Amino acid sequence: MKIVSPAHPSLSRQVVYFCFICLMLSISHSYAAAQETDAALEQQLDKLIGFANYPEDKVTLSTIIAALNESTPVESYARARGYQVLSMALGDNNTAAALALADSFLNLPRIQSSPAATAELLAVKAEIYLQNNNTDKSLELIPAIEQQLETVSSSRTRYYTHTVIGQVLQNNRQFAAALEHFLQAHAAISNTDDVNTHRRRQFLNLQIARIQLSLQNFKAALELLDKTIEDSLKHDLQQRLPELYLNRAYAARELNGLSLEIIDAFLLAAKIGKEQGNQRVELAGYNNAGASLLLLKHYDKAEQYLLRARDIATSIHNITDGTVIDFNLGYIQVLRGNHDAGLNEMLSAAEIFRSFAPASQVAQIQALIADAYEVAGRYSLQAQALKEQIRLKDEFFQSERDKVFSELQIRYQAEENALQIKLLEQQTQLQRKELDNRKLTQRLILLAILLMLVIAALLFFAYISSRKVNQLLSKNNDMLQQQSLHDPLTGLLNRRALQNYMPEERRKITDSHAIFLLDVDHFKHINDVSGHAAGDEILIAVAKRLKALCRSDDLAIRWGGEEFLLVLHHSQAEILPELAKRILHDIGAQPVYIDSNPIRVTLSGGYICLPVKHIAQQSMYWETALKLADHLLYQAKTKGRNQIVGVASLNLDNEQQLLSDQQLLQRLVTDQCTTLTIKGPV
Repeated sequence: MKIVSPAHPSLSRQVVYFCFICLMLSISHSYAAAQETDAALEQQLDKLIGFANYPEDKVTLSTIIAALNESTPVESYARARGYQVLSMALGDNNTAAALALADSFLNLPRIQSSPAATAELLAVKAEIYLQNNNTDKSLELIPAIEQQLETVSSSRTRYYTHTVIGQVLQNNRQFAAALEHFLQAHAAISNTDDVNTHRRRQFLNLQIARIQLSLQNFKAALELLDKTIEDSLKHDLQQRLPELYLNRAYAARELNGLSLEIIDAFLLAAKIGKEQGNQRVELAGYNNAGASLLLLKHYDKAEQYLLRARDIATSIHNITDGTVIDFNLGYIQVLRGNHDAGLNEMLSAAEIFRSFAPASQVAQIQALIADAYEVAGRYSLQAQALKEQIRLKDEFFQSERDKVFSELQIRYQAEENALQIKLLEQQTQLQRKELDNRKLTQRLILLAILLMLVIAALLFFAYISSRKVNQLLSKNNDMLQQQSLHDPLTGLLNRRALQNYMPEERRKITDSHAIFLLDVDHFKHINDVSGHAAGDEILIAVAKRLKALCRSDDLAIRWGGEEFLLVLHHSQAEILPELAKRILHDIGAQPVYIDSNPIRVTLSGGYICLPVKHIAQQSMYWETALKLADHLLYQAKTKGRNQIVGVASLNLDNEQQLLSDQQLLQRLVTDQCTTLTIKGPV
């Protein structure tokens, strides 16, 4: 398990910003920019916003642009010019000319005098780079945008710029930082309530849900998507419904597992996407429906939807999804028995996929390749594929952790350097003004105090971080200890838990206990016929039913393979036959359903109540008691299974009241004890 120290870049940034602001006030220097907007023009621009976040009505946009002049308030002027640039870049696909036009506006003195206007146009450039898959250029603009945002109070400008920064960081897989900016964008529009507010909140919730999915917080993502879909229907916001339904299907599948209901959810997203002309969502809906049907072994329907998805991918030149679809179609061939052709198609698609996909997604593909090798009976290749999957997962988590720490360090250092540069510039300005010695001395003293506050704040931050790391380490150590005593498949206790429970002195049983050793009948046949996944589901179901029969202080243990051990405290021998009957009935009366197919499961077992009747003074080793129960289990198997055999008493003479553990076992083997057989339901 990898434990990552919690990082708080926002806290350190706020400390530095606070001290910087105090310093600026101390040297009598402040900067304020008027927020100038034209309400009528802003309303016109609000109406222009389309699904693609840029004006699609070029005629109205041209009319607005023609009416702009020097008297137009600077923030509204910058917004209109930004829409002009976005329309040119994203609508007309003239990226180079659009970026050159944006730079010409940024060089205007009236734009440079307004932080809001400057932030707006820088965010426009970042969005253009992002839409053209030039993430590095977008990332380079983020520090400049954030610097301008420090003095911007316009809700709409803060919403737009934080949204763009969040999308850039999200695209660069910096999920924590992206979420921070989306939440700031959410806060910027929290005090507004109009049609655009609902549309913007819908977009933000969609982005936040995608981050939750990326971070595998599936429950939180599902709850947010359900609420957003409800609000979208309430306010008749139809445009992003296909993406909302698609991501909801993703979250529900990861949270609840595959089902026909999940497949219907993907098909609904594809249908709505087709109705609204959103081919990307339509493609994803059919692709995921086909992949899900493939896993549910509905190969004909799976192939039908996958072929439909591939046609869409081809028409829109989507190489990424097209490669995944080809991979799944190859997997279907393998499952149908066309092993060579199917494996070749899967491996070819996987090779292409490696060229652009992150390690985490390549690891998922590698798992399916391993499954295909298993279906084809090529077990050595399956083992190699599984090893490669593990390597890719480790590589992904390590790189993600290192990347987060590196980026936080770089951002913090950049802010520190920027602060030092500003301080030096301010000191130069003070020297040029030739202030008198008294005022200069006062400012130097204040500067020293502020620097001490910075050091104290950073030390406090380091202390808080260290304490949280220690708490997280303690919590994870407790979790590891808990996991070491439990079976990972069924959640029951394991052999180690019983060893810890046994008394240390010679491991003797001194109190009244009952031991049931149980074994699932014909388990190998179930694995051979229904598969190991079905076998695992049956073990889980049996474990749940056995656990339900136990009291709070009893021990339910997965003893190994398909064997289970129950250790019951303070149990009387007279009630054990009835308990054995309940165990057989609860396991065998109701079948276990695997993919809607019923599989009847029965148990065979042996039990013993300690101390054994007629030898009340006898103390017995745990190991001997388990051997007795194992021999009784063997008798139940040889008598036809679906039954439990227990020891009622040992047939001893009066002078044979104390026996060694070996003698007790010998009595049972030579049938010198009375046993009771309880049959299971037919």
